[in-house]
Amino acid sequence: MDFVPDKPFDPPPIPTARCIATPAPACPLSEEDFRLLRRAAASREPVRKVAATARFSAVTTLVIGVAGIPFLFFSPSSIALLMVIGICTIGVIEFVGYRRIRRGMPSAATWLGRNQLAFMALIVGYCIFQMATVARKPLAAFNSPELQSSLSQLDQGLSQQIEHWTPIVGYGFYGLVLVLSVLFQGGLALYYFSRRRHLETLETSTPAWVRRVFAELDA
Repeated sequence: MDFVPDKPFDPPPIPTARCIATPAPACPLSEEDFRLLRRAAASREPVRKVAATARFSAVTTLVIGVAGIPFLFFSPSSIALLMVIGICTIGVIEFVGYRRIRRGMPSAATWLGRNQLAFMALIVGYCIFQMATVARKPLAAFNSPELQSSLSQLDQGLSQQIEHWTPIVGYGFYGLVLVLSVLFQGGLALYYFSRRRHLETLETSTPAWVRRVFAELDA
């Protein structure tokens, strides 16, 4: 009888490990909570527009104030120094109001409105002072010795024309700046005052935890 060798021993397959999926944790927010978040996001849209306006106004004001600093070295005066300090201060206050608007504080609208009224008063006061000064010194811009020497060589009629038109141009320029300030700063102040109701509505209709969420997200 022929010898038949045994078949080689095949070990049983090793069972593969099964990945046991961890169940996702349940969302702690209910559908009502999501509804409140959606409603708060829609209510914050007017507030975001006010914040964007305040940020633009703050940046613009600070740029104007900083741009006026080099002129102090060429034409130093106490009035120019006060104007630069005042404009920069108003720009900083405007930026603080912008941050408060982002946090949904109703008082921020009043804060910004009063700041614009202060800005308007500063510009109007400066324009009135300059108009009064230009009336007393019609040729103040031509007081340099070189320019006076050149003017003395000109025709007397031309010199009289310059003396006549200098205060008129000064009145016109500062009068235009005054009117524009009343329109822009006054209009912006009214805009801020009218936006307070949106902030109050947002504060009264939104739960505190929802406001906290938006504050943490800086949204």
